[in-house]
Amino acid sequence: MCKKRIEKAALTDGVSKAQWNVGTKVMTITYDSTKTSAEAIQQQIAVSGHDTENKKRPNRPTTCCRAAAVTNGNSLQNNALPRTL
Repeated sequence: MCKKRIEKAALTDGVSKAQWNVGTKVMTITYDSTKTSAEAIQQQIAVSGHDTENKKRPNRPTTCCRAAAVTNGNSLQNNALPRTL
């Protein structure tokens, strides 16, 4: 349930891949920087009820059993620029 909600929230315009690893609590996202940004993606995840490394969910209870932080440590891949953020 949490995995699907987090991945769905990350799949905004410009995101071609969003994969949440429950075990490591790291999300791998491949996106086009001409259409979106890491900050915008993290904001969408926070709005869905989950903290990220740089964005906190609004002060409201989440329906998730585990409101663990989504970290991006070298996992956001930008297709427009061939590098990993």
